[in-house]
Amino acid sequence: MAEVAGSDGLSGREQRPRWPAWLARAGALGSIGLLAFAGLRLLDAAGFEFRWNTEPGDVRVSPTGRATREVGAFDPRAASAVEDPGSASDSPIVSGSPRIVATALQPPELDEARLPPAGEGGRAMIDFESFGSGEDACAPCDVSDEWEVQGLLLSFRSWTADADRPFVLDGSEYLPSSDGIRALGPPFREDRGLEVGVIRMDFPERPRSVTFAVFGPDIVPHFDITAWTGQSIVTAAVDRAVGRTYDIAGRGLFREELISVRVEEGIDRISLDGWGPPGHMVLIDDLVITP
Repeated sequence: MAEVAGSDGLSGREQRPRWPAWLARAGALGSIGLLAFAGLRLLDAAGFEFRWNTEPGDVRVSPTGRATREVGAFDPRAASAVEDPGSASDSPIVSGSPRIVATALQPPELDEARLPPAGEGGRAMIDFESFGSGEDACAPCDVSDEWEVQGLLLSFRSWTADADRPFVLDGSEYLPSSDGIRALGPPFREDRGLEVGVIRMDFPERPRSVTFAVFGPDIVPHFDITAWTGQSIVTAAVDRAVGRTYDIAGRGLFREELISVRVEEGIDRISLDGWGPPGHMVLIDDLVITP
């Protein structure tokens, strides 16, 4: 028996119901979502701890997938303001400032009722070429309290590994200077290279002014630098100026920024977030601490 051709020229056997294109795309996206969810469940069952599951405090996940916490923001210019009655009682707000900001960073663990006076220490200049003892700094080497005598303690919060200390690195491949220049940067591992995370500089003597140079890929539009007094972010405390943009063979354009942080109430921590994963590197050099 001869087949009857349809109106579009196809035989009855060849004709098939046509699904709308948007429905096909929706089905594909749904399948991808189910696979991603299943993958996350498998990682969770295997004992992998996601950052938003382990971060202490009031944590939520932002639309970009970064775990964030609401913390107080202290602005000395708003000292006459009143505390926000609608804020959570456990939010670390400096009295007189009602502003709440969201951050993925971790505040310093300090008792704000017992903070020492600001500016108790001396002036220090740290170029990371030598330790506080005067001994030549090694590179790459992990560091923490090597400059404690100058009023600097260092730590690191990794987004991708268990590293808890930053490293002194040979910056000759990243800085616009001659070979042998050392700088403070993220942890370095032979098997995986540079880690991703947050470099934290703590200042137990609570200086009023800290300046330094920061270097990173020019493709990153904004180096995320946050200053803290007590457990509160200090708004409008970070001033920055672009020093120079330079090319590194095989690595593209890098940018230098000159950072100045001034807080009359005292600086307890400065955090530099590499925005990971996947993240980017930042290097710190020529740190000056002023009481």
